[in-house]
Amino acid sequence: MRICFRVVCAALLTLTLSLSPMFVSPSFAEPTAAGDILVADPGSGTIHHYSASGSDRGVFAGGLSSPSWITADRIGNIYVSEFDGRRISKLSPAGVNLLTITTPYQPGGVQVGTDGTIYVADYVNGTVYRYSAMGTDPTPFSSSLALPDFMAIDAGGNLYIADSLLEVVRRVSPTGVDLEDFVAGFPGTAGIAFDADGNLYVASFNNNIVEKYSPSGADLGRFVSMSLSDDSMMGIAFDASGNLYVANLAQRNIHKFSPTGADLGVFASTGLVLPRDLVIVPVGAAPPVGTAPTVKDECKQDGWQSFDDAFKNQGDCIQLLNTGK
Repeated sequence: MRICFRVVCAALLTLTLSLSPMFVSPSFAEPTAAGDILVADPGSGTIHHYSASGSDRGVFAGGLSSPSWITADRIGNIYVSEFDGRRISKLSPAGVNLLTITTPYQPGGVQVGTDGTIYVADYVNGTVYRYSAMGTDPTPFSSSLALPDFMAIDAGGNLYIADSLLEVVRRVSPTGVDLEDFVAGFPGTAGIAFDADGNLYVASFNNNIVEKYSPSGADLGRFVSMSLSDDSMMGIAFDASGNLYVANLAQRNIHKFSPTGADLGVFASTGLVLPRDLVIVPVGAAPPVGTAPTVKDECKQDGWQSFDDAFKNQGDCIQLLNTGK
């Protein structure tokens, strides 16, 4: 087992986050689709884009300053935490910058609630801040942490915060009540993610394992493991089929495991320098620009109408304004 003293681990992580060059002008590429995988790579200052089958779709966002954490909301907007840039960037599925939150601290993990509330960890000072969906009104949401890193939200809206220095996963209620440590004594606490059944999975960059915990916090044992000497597990994520993807920092790739924990090998590696976190574009996300939406029943109700003449079979849905005429 690799042994890493807390202070040394924290210093190494901080160094890793500071390795990317200081870019200032983001650039954007191909739109995302549901099931695509986006990888935050602080080594190259980019968000790299892969299809659900592992095809390399190039750089989704470039010119970023140590992009080290990434998440998505329910409609597929992407949120990137830039450690050196001291900002959170919100990007549309097509890569358009929708919002920039400038932080007076070096941001760590980022998560978005179902109501659009944005949670950002102050990586150095041990506090998690809550912002409105517009990126305003920052208020302390959770403190008494040491090195808040990766975060995740469960179906009930509770926020889980991985702290690699304290070796815990802290749970906080939607109203900010500290529900104490959900996981404790877990060396190298890194990426965390929930499966469809509400089980929590925690990655260790020390021991290169992913441990599984029930919704009540019971330790269900080791789910997957990798080589102790050559790998370094960081961010993790599940796809809609229950496959687990792991950002392997040391091997510069994304590794894939089946829903039962079977090792499916390297999923992607092209273009990666220091992959640290990843997100899978959610099913039901907005379609890429230029894709005609499906006609839904609501398009024919409440003042909406589908036009069969000029837009037949195109799925266009146009809102009619009641002018009173």
